[in-house]
Amino acid sequence: MTPGGPAPRGELVPLDRIEPWDRLIEAFPQKRVFHEAVWLRFIASEQGGSPCVLRWSEPRSLADGLWAGVGVRKGPLRIFGSPLRGWGTVAMGPLYHGSDPPGLIAAAESTLRNEGIRHWEFVSETLGTSPEEKKHYRFESSDTHRIALNAEEEVMWAGLQQRCRTAIRKAAKNGLAAQRSTDPAFLDSFYALVAA
Repeated sequence: MTPGGPAPRGELVPLDRIEPWDRLIEAFPQKRVFHEAVWLRFIASEQGGSPCVLRWSEPRSLADGLWAGVGVRKGPLRIFGSPLRGWGTVAMGPLYHGSDPPGLIAAAESTLRNEGIRHWEFVSETLGTSPEEKKHYRFESSDTHRIALNAEEEVMWAGLQQRCRTAIRKAAKNGLAAQRSTDPAFLDSFYALVAA
């Protein structure tokens, strides 16, 4: 879809109407922990919003895509964040199969506008790079600190800022232990800690 083309048929659906959400999103290559239901509910509760999903029935190229986010209200404005700044969520954005479906951003905008959303933001590792998208939307890039976790410990340590190294030493001194987990249930534990 190009701007000015036919509007896609889409809707903004409460997350609870799409079951089983976490199992459904496992098949998408863009899926991150930030797409999971417990994270979306956590953000929604912290921001006073509601977790929701953009989905389309047409055009066919978009029909298998989903775009998770949280709807919030700021005064009279309805806003969709996937995520919004300050939510502590590195990336969210859309889920789709294959290469970027043409017109995905325009389709999201059209659907959100039809749903009464007046402002939206998203963070995606994959969208926003085509010349057509750059003509019609404002994109900002931001860096995140990345460090190879398979490097020697001294190399990883040297790659951190002093402030970060101090915080790590203090956490270790106080008995904090880091543990890697692929079990989505850890998000429930994390939510209980930060919500307390």
